[in-house]
Amino acid sequence: MPSPHDQLDQHDQRDPSFSIDQKFTIELNGTPQRIHLIADRPGLPGLLVLHGGPGVPNRHAFTGRLRELAQDFFLILWDQRGVGGSYRPRTQGELTLDQLVTDAATLTTLVRERYELDSVSVLGFSWGTELGIRLVQRHPELYAAYVGSGQAVDGIRNEEIGYAAALEAATAAGDEKGVRALKRVGPPVAGQYRPVVRGLITQRQVAGRHHPLRSKTPAPGRRAQGFVQSLTGGILTDPEYSWRDRWGYVRGATRSLAELWPRVIDYDFTRDANELAVPVTFLQGRHDLTTPSVLVEEYAGVLKAPAVKLVWFEESGHGPSSTETEKFIRELRAALLPATAQPAERKTP
Repeated sequence: MPSPHDQLDQHDQRDPSFSIDQKFTIELNGTPQRIHLIADRPGLPGLLVLHGGPGVPNRHAFTGRLRELAQDFFLILWDQRGVGGSYRPRTQGELTLDQLVTDAATLTTLVRERYELDSVSVLGFSWGTELGIRLVQRHPELYAAYVGSGQAVDGIRNEEIGYAAALEAATAAGDEKGVRALKRVGPPVAGQYRPVVRGLITQRQVAGRHHPLRSKTPAPGRRAQGFVQSLTGGILTDPEYSWRDRWGYVRGATRSLAELWPRVIDYDFTRDANELAVPVTFLQGRHDLTTPSVLVEEYAGVLKAPAVKLVWFEESGHGPSSTETEKFIRELRAALLPATAQPAERKTP
């Protein structure tokens, strides 16, 4: 079998609009995993993208609405172990946070060496922000900066706040069906719903129906999406994904959530990661009830790092990259381009 470095030379796609546009299936720590590298030209600072879920790839966002970021960054798009193009039930092993952190660090090192990148930063979305904080905490020597959108802060409090908000909103709206569904699931105990996956989806669905931004008119050409549709729509239809990628998503998303959620819910970054050795920026929807904004504001207030910045998106909930895309791109550039211009050696705090 070719070495990981050799595998990086065996790409299967090229878009002539980019200088670098390469898809690979590469072996990371014993299992094949799917990545897509995109850049407008060589020499750009690297940006490792950590998708949410667990188990919901987002490569299509960066070949679609966020495509212009490839003008400024060498984008490292990765289907995490166990889902999408990286679904390999016989070889992927047990899904753990430690394993995913190791995979991400290995991928960063391989790509950085092969393409001679001067620096790499991390961009996490939702679940990917929990992974991202752990990654830069354990491997600050690999990264120039960190950006989190839909930032996870405290798993147990997150679900307590989310459940209470969904129940209150459904009750106020006279949504008897939603109230019954939530009460049937019951409030989370130590961050866990009953049953884990079905209960979590129920809470998210009811909360989404009564989100304070739900009644606003969508942008021209767009329709408001439900919770499940927002997760699956692009993955199941976008040409970025092969049929095998889609099959891996359908097979792997629920498994990833079921395996990881009970193991990763008991965290509190205000306690466990209140000091980081890289600059940190949070791009946060003001009305985010999935990873409640009140917790992100609290975390930003106690976090010690070379720089900490909290940017509010006033017209957004959990996904400002899709609801305020132009501002998201602008703020991401502002956060990372100065940080990547002169990467410095850093030590673990």
